[in-house]
Amino acid sequence: MVADAPSLADGTTFTHELTAAEVAGGRVAYSPDLLALDALIDGGGCVPLAGGGLARFDEDEEGHEVLAGPAGWLGSCGDGQLVGFRVAGGEVSVVPVGATSAPRDFAGRARQEFDRLNEGDRMPVPVDELIEAVVATYAGRSPLVLPPVGSLLAGAGFEVRGDQTGPVGTDWEAFDRVRAAAAVAVLNGLDPGQGHTLVLLAEFFHHFIQSEDGFEEADDGVRDELAVVLSDPDVGPAFVDVALLSGNDPELARFAGFVGSTARRGGRPGPTWLAAVAAQYAGDHGRADALFRKVLESHPDHAPSLEDAAWYASDRGDARRALDLLERLARLGDDEAGERADVLRPYAQRRRLVVGRNDPCPCRSGKKYKLCCLGAIGLPLLPDRVRWIWLKLEWFVSRCGRDGEIAELLDELGTGSPGDEPLAASLVLFLDGAVADFLAARGPLLPDDERNLVAQWALVDRSVFEVVKVNRGVGLLLRDIRTGDTIEVRERLGSSQALAGDLVCAHVVPDGVGHQIVGGALTVSLRLRDPLLAALDEEAGSGPVAAAIGAAYALPEVLTMEGEPVVLCEARYRLAEPAAAQALDTVLDRDGDETWSESTGVEGQAWVRGAASVEGEELVVSANSQARFERLCRVVEHAVPGLTLIATGATPWREVDASRRPPPIPPAGPLPPEAADALAAFVRAQEDRWVDEHVPALGGLTPRQAAADPTWREQLVALLHEFDRHQPPPGAATFDTGRLRAKLGLTSR
Repeated sequence: MVADAPSLADGTTFTHELTAAEVAGGRVAYSPDLLALDALIDGGGCVPLAGGGLARFDEDEEGHEVLAGPAGWLGSCGDGQLVGFRVAGGEVSVVPVGATSAPRDFAGRARQEFDRLNEGDRMPVPVDELIEAVVATYAGRSPLVLPPVGSLLAGAGFEVRGDQTGPVGTDWEAFDRVRAAAAVAVLNGLDPGQGHTLVLLAEFFHHFIQSEDGFEEADDGVRDELAVVLSDPDVGPAFVDVALLSGNDPELARFAGFVGSTARRGGRPGPTWLAAVAAQYAGDHGRADALFRKVLESHPDHAPSLEDAAWYASDRGDARRALDLLERLARLGDDEAGERADVLRPYAQRRRLVVGRNDPCPCRSGKKYKLCCLGAIGLPLLPDRVRWIWLKLEWFVSRCGRDGEIAELLDELGTGSPGDEPLAASLVLFLDGAVADFLAARGPLLPDDERNLVAQWALVDRSVFEVVKVNRGVGLLLRDIRTGDTIEVRERLGSSQALAGDLVCAHVVPDGVGHQIVGGALTVSLRLRDPLLAALDEEAGSGPVAAAIGAAYALPEVLTMEGEPVVLCEARYRLAEPAAAQALDTVLDRDGDETWSESTGVEGQAWVRGAASVEGEELVVSANSQARFERLCRVVEHAVPGLTLIATGATPWREVDASRRPPPIPPAGPLPPEAADALAAFVRAQEDRWVDEHVPALGGLTPRQAAADPTWREQLVALLHEFDRHQPPPGAATFDTGRLRAKLGLTSR
């Protein structure tokens, strides 16, 4: 829903020269010529047309944004002709236009409004904002008919790139750097003052690395100011993110040396911390760790150094030190540090093993202790460190610049499960190759046995498994659906919830003695099994796998009886006269004093297809599909004179807020004995029918046919197991899977 479009644009006509492809396809490229229409776009990405209907934003075959309208919306306009988009009353009229010229003094006004909008920093501004501002200066004069915006701005001394415009000669590279730094500021949660500081710091760094002398002549005051800025625990890490975006991490060490080259900073931690970060990215971990320790000696609450030092301690296997640093960081308000501390706490409390050098190794490998785990002296046994090793992998993937990929995968997965985050991290690590980056960057820090174990994990594929046997609180026996191989898995939590017959997608890896699951396990439904296996077999990365999971968990598509996708559409009109009720009575069915509906009959039953209601001085029209909505709007606009469209909106069913959906049907109370007996008899009759009905999940076979077919019997068993897993509340009428198995000659579970 959108409010009234700015009145300043009323009567203004924006023009565009049509191409043959645009005329043929009825879709106009969303070039700078149309950017000023942004003010009219409603929540559904539509622009209301004065002749009825909506023009929608879409993409062509090449992914370019276009504005597409209903059939014939471009009228008789042809190739090479100027078509005008005239704005009036929040609607757009599409009209042919002859020759046009720039309004008087357009260039001067454009420059004046540009200076006002950019607040003197000379950086580009959005095209639509500049055009609207300039048009506003002509208010009260004859309606403007503007040449195509692209050529109009070019004639005024401006150039356009994307949706931005600036004077000819604009430093677009500087603008891109500023935008990138501003985006990093937002992602890091910086306040406006810190964001402005980050932009200035990023620009100074850019000029520093471009200079031949490295700003050696800069005075100590400049270095002192830089030391203060870099010591801000929020701005410092954000600056490193900006430097990494620019691919200038090798320059960090030189910049840190420049800032820290004088002794007037009053012991600020920023320069030393930045030097440590630079050493870390250069692979000099010994120097990096030593510098982080040095910062903490004088500034024990410097949050970035606490996190980095804890990261080093954890990767090296020093759980006690890592826990101490993380707890200090958690006390400063870092919730994520508190969660990591919880994982490490049991490892920090373990005591050193007392084992003879030639005794059998306690890890049950069969080797002597000195040939197996002696190198990990003081650490828990390798199988007991799997959760800690996984923490190291997750910690790395959250800090290696792949947060954006994780966020996209979480949106794609859409299961709403707490296990989504480790699952997304696992997909990035093992399907997108981040585990190789981990071994290259952090492998030298790991104990030898852990480094070798992670290298083995990288060679194991995620797969879909059937739970064959459950040993509660201990583990599972799994069968790989791809290979048929069975494998015993140590899994305490999962074994307390799983049932034999369940399907799970998991990354089952060696733990030095047996096997465990890392990276989250996902319960797999029958409809997800085959698409997920196909996506895993593609070996095309995390995208297809996440898409398969997301499709299975997405809300089903809901269609109207005409087969149209359900889209909740609404238009709000301003009434010109009070006679609307009488006019609506002639075309719609009255439901109440101020409400009407449009219905259709199907098999003797009336179905509502749209509704209208008068709310004060406004008329609201709604329908649950785009086609129904446009038809109803045409009917209403023809019947009721003098309507002015105020706003319109369209929301696909999947995007509808849950609060606007019909509430679930509450459970019924207990039935009388006679009714309960009748219902039970009805359910048994339906069971008898079902075993001989063709079922899509069984490839179109009936359950009785599937039970007799060795190639489909297993699928039938899995389908009945899924029935078991999705039993309705007590008292609800449902199939008895035990009876079904007996009818089909299957062994009951």
